Amino acid sequence: MKIDGKESGNRGLARDLTSWVFQESLVIKSNYLQHHAPNSSIVNPPVYRVSDPVTVSLSLSQYNPSNGDYEPFSTPQKFPVQIEVNMLDPYIRTVLPATSSDAVSTVYTKTFTLPDHYGVFNFKIQHRVPGYTYIYEREQFTIRHRQHNEYPRFITSAWSYYVGWLTVSAGFLMFCGVWLWHASRFAVGDKMKKAQ
Repeated sequence: MKIDGKESGNRGLARDLTSWVFQESLVIKSNYLQHHAPNSSIVNPPVYRVSDPVTVSLSLSQYNPSNGDYEPFSTPQKFPVQIEVNMLDPYIRTVLPATSSDAVSTVYTKTFTLPDHYGVFNFKIQHRVPGYTYIYEREQFTIRHRQHNEYPRFITSAWSYYVGWLTVSAGFLMFCGVWLWHASRFAVGDKMKKAQ
């Protein structure tokens, strides 16, 4: 349809709007959210220790309506994929950079150190790009404190305390020795006079 000799955009607008409303275009899906220790093969473990390193990966795909298949989704630079490590408030909020891509997805991965606080936390991703569908991923995990046998046996920065403890112990033993085996001359002389 032509209006004033120009092509009307109403049909194209209606087609784009209905395909967007019925999720035929601009559809993003999350394939997985995985986390693991960098040198571990266990994926999505339920428990980490405080200040442990962790690698988090998110896979995103975009629906292509022309062939009916999914293809890799590259997020616009203005809208990076962010991850939060939160309990009630975020302890860590960082950007996940795109690290690899295959025929159907793009993988966003980052390695970082967990907070030095124990409790029940969440890896949470809320990715919003205007016009596209909304991505919300959440994975719950626990951060526990280190057990007494997981710390180093001797801490090098505590040598001043070790030396202080040893000198106080040695001083106490010397005082006890002097106290127990020292007898005054006057007390010994008085005991002899009383014995005679």
